Amino acid sequence: MTGGWPLAHMHSGEQRSQRGAVRASISIGGMALKTIVILLSLLVVVNGQTPQPHAQKQRVEAEFIHIDSGGFHPRSITRTPRIFFLIVRNYNDIRNLTISLNQQGGGNVRHIPMQDHGGDWSEALSLPPGTYVLTEDNHPAWRCTVTISPH
Repeated sequence: MTGGWPLAHMHSGEQRSQRGAVRASISIGGMALKTIVILLSLLVVVNGQTPQPHAQKQRVEAEFIHIDSGGFHPRSITRTPRIFFLIVRNYNDIRNLTISLNQQGGGNVRHIPMQDHGGDWSEALSLPPGTYVLTEDNHPAWRCTVTISPH
């Protein structure tokens, strides 16, 4: 067998128990599942590999941005050039939002259809120093400036 659980070699009670565990893991709520995915991706992103027992730990911060009828809040963020989670939550009644993160004077860093992410989006980013603008495609007045200072 190359993967999965060896259900064929279990007694029927064990099979039901394993299948129940599968159902329970599938029914985890959306935010709990997103949190697990974020934490697992953080382990890979921070060290570039799976963590070793004696690996140096790195503290990773998060920036929370929410969207409501007035646009992005906060309107600006300033950070140093270290890895961080950018977390965008949609509290607006509009569900089909598409946000973009662009480097000022440069190209597109991310283009995110929020409906593809359950209305919320988060990602670990490591941006070089510069000014970035978070916008929503259909609401040009909605802007959040993300400044990554050199120090």
